[in-house]
Amino acid sequence: MFGLHVLDIALGLIFVYLLLSIICTTVNEMIAGWLRLRAKNLAEGIENLLRDEKIKDLKAEFYSHPLIKSLSKEGEHPSYIPPRTFTLAFLDILVPAKPDAPVSISEVRKRIESLDRNSDIRRMLLV
Repeated sequence: MFGLHVLDIALGLIFVYLLLSIICTTVNEMIAGWLRLRAKNLAEGIENLLRDEKIKDLKAEFYSHPLIKSLSKEGEHPSYIPPRTFTLAFLDILVPAKPDAPVSISEVRKRIESLDRNSDIRRMLLV
């Protein structure tokens, strides 16, 4: 093609590997979509994060929050939750919003400090 056989072979190999990687990525995404692997991994991570003895049914309350319910189909967990949406939903569960006045940082901090001292949630929020 160009007269340089090495260059032809290199371009051919690059094209073949690029095509193979695109095919593998597509197949991987299809399998993950069929098996709902992202939703399962996210649900497992949230369950590990929201495990606290002082707040019962925190996971159920989190998934029933309107901001989170809007991200998923009926009866399924979402496969992706934007960080801002996660934070807003979680803080609304922790310290519910008041219609007549905004919630102050000191109220949020008091509620966080009332959590179990060994709780991962408490440590995460105080950071």
